[in-house]
Amino acid sequence: MKRIYANRPVVDYEYVARYVMKVKTRFQHAGHVYSSFLDILQMYRQKEKNLDEVIREVAILFQGHDDLIHEFANFLPLRG
Repeated sequence: MKRIYANRPVVDYEYVARYVMKVKTRFQHAGHVYSSFLDILQMYRQKEKNLDEVIREVAILFQGHDDLIHEFANFLPLRG
């Protein structure tokens, strides 16, 4: 996988699609988690939530699934 920064993969459509499918599969028996995740992303996109709120809510939602939290960090804008 190509990298722009030392520890960050290039986040392209394929990466996003694989990640979202991984979340959906992981929580297939807890559908509210997947739908809540999509809701959080939508609210961020519509500027109803700021980045700190998104990070906090996704960390709570994915509690115990550190791999998903770590991979989610690849979506986040780099902070200076």
